[in-house]
Amino acid sequence: MDSSSDKPSSLINSVSSEELQKHPDSQSRPPWSILAGGWLLQFAGLGHCNSFGVYEDFYKEVYLSNSSSSDISWIGSVQIALLFGIGLLSGVLSDRGHFRTLMWSSAVLYIVTNFTLSLTTVNQYYAVLLSQGFGIGTALGLAWVPTFGTIGRLFPHHRDLAIGIAGSGASFGGIVQPILLNYLFQKSTLGFQNSVRVSAGINALLTLLGTIWITRNAVSPQNPIKGKLNILSFFKEGPYVLLNLGFFCSEFGFLFPLIYLQLFARTRGIALGETFFTLSVWNGATAAGRVAILCLPARIHPITIISGACLGLSVCLFAYIPVRTFLDVMVVTSLGGIFYGAYCPHAVSASASQARNMEELGARIGIGTFIVAIATLCAPPILGALLADGFRWDTPIILAASTVLIGSTFFASAAILLRRQKLAHLIHMNTNS
Repeated sequence: MDSSSDKPSSLINSVSSEELQKHPDSQSRPPWSILAGGWLLQFAGLGHCNSFGVYEDFYKEVYLSNSSSSDISWIGSVQIALLFGIGLLSGVLSDRGHFRTLMWSSAVLYIVTNFTLSLTTVNQYYAVLLSQGFGIGTALGLAWVPTFGTIGRLFPHHRDLAIGIAGSGASFGGIVQPILLNYLFQKSTLGFQNSVRVSAGINALLTLLGTIWITRNAVSPQNPIKGKLNILSFFKEGPYVLLNLGFFCSEFGFLFPLIYLQLFARTRGIALGETFFTLSVWNGATAAGRVAILCLPARIHPITIISGACLGLSVCLFAYIPVRTFLDVMVVTSLGGIFYGAYCPHAVSASASQARNMEELGARIGIGTFIVAIATLCAPPILGALLADGFRWDTPIILAASTVLIGSTFFASAAILLRRQKLAHLIHMNTNS
């Protein structure tokens, strides 16, 4: 892979026109069924992960009542950490031409481990951790980065829009699946095992359909990487380092609403029936944020957008401290979800924008998701330990909000450095002309 360039890689907001000429697949009209397939996979996969707050609440009160909130949160943190962490490996393998193998391996493993969860019994903590945490997390990790890497490769001129459309499946899944799971767990007479089978069956159908659509028309890189990829060279770029520091800090705080929101609402004295909708409201607002942010001018760099989104979200997280009523929860959750929705698609685009060519696109995104994985593995147990058995929410909320605010600062610093490097490059070009 030729990594040489007459421009600093941090100045390139999209793959150069020369690179597009090398990839005829990116010049032709890309099949929109790939976006539909990606949307379904996000609905069934990450949308299910975004519903873990329902499991956290049910496990704590009923199914794993002998375990602490911190122990239970390990299930969700391992699941999300593997989803993002395996992205470094799967991204590189996808760049090397193994996209279809990764996608079908992910689909089969996801379906099997989803149904395996229904075979566990009450207070079998490690069985639940193995199937839901390690199994589902590994399955989703095999497909997450390849999905967005392929979409970014096929839609180079409308990358943010395409990634935003496909990624919105996670938000819509996060609206529907918490309502479904709460109904199955709390109001139906099916019991936990049969409820899981219903959920697993629906997600299996969507996963198979999505995998068929996205693999049928996907195009592998024109020149798959054959040699060794020098990933360490990426970290010689100041903006890229700051970007990934921002990913770590911000993701640490994001996990609070994703894991603890429903439990938070219930322990604040809000009626059980009303708490069922907290995660759905969060994910619905996230979907609205994804759509609204696409209205911004294309000239605004994605790193600038995610910096502003994290600043707004940190304010919303601090606002959870005085919350006491259902209306308060809904208002803060709606605003926070909008900012989170603005962040999600542009976080992927921010990593992709630093790629020097299409062959390293998956690796760039994969490194970012690996950094995120470290944060997701650490955050829920730490927040749960600070919460303790007395449900003292102020300390974990302050920590979560502060880390998101720090992440916003790192993103802003990366954006400023990019702007300075671009200005220096223009001055250099004018001097030589």
